Amino acid sequence: MVFKIADFLIPTLVGGITGYYTFMFISPGWSMMLAMLVGMLVGMAAQIPVMLIGMPLFGAFEIMLPAMAAGMLSGMLNGMLAAEFVLPGGVAFLLGSGIGVLVILYVQRQNRKLKGGVT
Repeated sequence: MVFKIADFLIPTLVGGITGYYTFMFISPGWSMMLAMLVGMLVGMAAQIPVMLIGMPLFGAFEIMLPAMAAGMLSGMLNGMLAAEFVLPGGVAFLLGSGIGVLVILYVQRQNRKLKGGVT
């Protein structure tokens, strides 16, 4: 049960943290391409501490793939939105967390498709 909770919480947390830090770094007026690249880098940096702490406890696949995807997608989307208009920190955190939830749902679906249904 702890593994299922961690599978859900880790990408959600990484996505939220990435969204918040992207909101802090990027301001309106940036080029969207540059904001997307900086957001992606922020997402990669945000998942490294989570990866180092979580991998020995929960395994590499369960931590690295969802956390990296959630961080990069959240950083890119929040970066482009922050470059377009002022994005409040709470909204950026919630948007990033939502992306983390979508990532873990997609990863779980694909994992189930590869392994087959649970019997």
